[in-house]
Amino acid sequence: MQVKNGFLMLAVVAGMGLTACSTVKISDYPQRQFTVPAQASTADVQKQIKQAVAQQARAGWVVEQADNSRVVAGINRRSHYLQVSYLINAQQVSSHISGSRHLDQKGNKIHKNAMAWKMRLDNAVFSQLSTTFN
Repeated sequence: MQVKNGFLMLAVVAGMGLTACSTVKISDYPQRQFTVPAQASTADVQKQIKQAVAQQARAGWVVEQADNSRVVAGINRRSHYLQVSYLINAQQVSSHISGSRHLDQKGNKIHKNAMAWKMRLDNAVFSQLSTTFN
């Protein structure tokens, strides 16, 4: 009986250790921005962001909302959900995590997979913007 309890305790401690290691600080990742050229309209920028998100549809990304000041993209993976907003102003485009579900987000920490998903989408979006406007 004591051996069984010992294994149970070991399993609980190991599980807690694995859970703690799966989150990362959001601030440890570079917050990318793109400077919008003066000749580019907000509509042009929005169109390019939507196109980049659409190119990531195979990975599960979809445009959820779009207006003059932002484009919101989301991804569902099983029971996990991540939402990334691309803020558009006259000078620049920036991205940030605007929502999540079942990704252990607490303050400045989130599951490491969420940051990998965001980084891949950011790469596609900022590459599209750079190719189009530079």
